[in-house]
Amino acid sequence: MTIVLRLLDSYGKKPMYEIVRNTVQDLTKRRLLPRHLAQMKYILPEAVQIDYVITKGFSMRSEMKIELLLDVVDGDSEQTLFDPLCVLFASRLRDFYVAHPEPDTDIPEAALPEPVDPTNYILRKYTVTENLPCSCDSESSSLSPFKRC
Repeated sequence: MTIVLRLLDSYGKKPMYEIVRNTVQDLTKRRLLPRHLAQMKYILPEAVQIDYVITKGFSMRSEMKIELLLDVVDGDSEQTLFDPLCVLFASRLRDFYVAHPEPDTDIPEAALPEPVDPTNYILRKYTVTENLPCSCDSESSSLSPFKRC
């Protein structure tokens, strides 16, 4: 997943879940589910940031944005920060399995943020909160119904 996030960053694309999921599945022939992201966040909560954002396009919808915060590890440049982050993740994963040696132990899942409802966003953004003056009067009843107050 770090390779995919690095590639998306180099191309200037946003790391949205669908893009990351499709690319990871193509490269590894394994599925990447939100559950797996929640497990990664459980192992390394300070470095994995998952937010829901509203994407604008043909239809507004809520999408999951995945980011790795590289400032949790020390390094010289952004290119070399991914390697220490991978090492840190592997060591935390190893520590988890040492602490839980049962063979069928599953990694717990951290809580993911709730999806944002785009319709709520639209209503909230365009709701008028103050009373606007009306220029219509009772004599102008001959106006079309769209001009009434």
